[in-house]
Amino acid sequence: MKDESVAPGYLGLLVDVVDVPAYSVAEAASYLSMPPRTLQSWVSGRTYSTQDGDRRWSPVIKVADADNARLSFRNLAEAHVLRTIRQVHGVTFPRISLVFDYFCREFASDHPLLEIDLKTNGVDLFTERLRHLVNVSKQGQLAVRESLESSLSRIERDDRHTPRLLYPFTRFAQQVAEADSPRVIAIRPDVAFGRPIIAGTGIRADAINDRFVSGESVEELADDYGLTHEQIEEAVRWVRRAA
Repeated sequence: MKDESVAPGYLGLLVDVVDVPAYSVAEAASYLSMPPRTLQSWVSGRTYSTQDGDRRWSPVIKVADADNARLSFRNLAEAHVLRTIRQVHGVTFPRISLVFDYFCREFASDHPLLEIDLKTNGVDLFTERLRHLVNVSKQGQLAVRESLESSLSRIERDDRHTPRLLYPFTRFAQQVAEADSPRVIAIRPDVAFGRPIIAGTGIRADAINDRFVSGESVEELADDYGLTHEQIEEAVRWVRRAA
């Protein structure tokens, strides 16, 4: 039986499929419903001006293929978590960079945003460190913790704690606030080449949308794929949101 957890890597070596550079910045940004320019700054860094001239913040996501700015599934999961912190709480890029550098050192990891919940006090430690960099109330700190936990809960891991499945937020503001919100769309690096699918199936969301655009009805698609009307409608809505 073919092992789908590994794939050909550089120089013919096998690498874990979660680390294969499979997504462009534009693709990853679309899947996470965020501006491509924002994600580009996270993976490439950002230049800023000072009285002493231009300086540059380092990237906060260490991508699988930095030369071509291509993200792996692991990077996609990191960006999913980071988007929650940035979007919901308005944390600026420089402050995110400071927090990221701290956690890289604290956990001796290149991917700390995926590992903070593996520590018994990881989320608490993150919110405490954030408190020193961002002027938020105690209520605001609680909101950071809850949204961070909600974001992390949408990543499924294997017994080695490696991310294997992501349920991206399809209705961002609503789902961040509701940890048990529906998970219709899923992304698995070992299914459909890592493209979004209907959760629990191998059916690509964009394939459903293409057929819908071609004139097939929700009823016809649901019957053909063996899905509910709600699954078909959510797939179409989600694919078309960025069109």
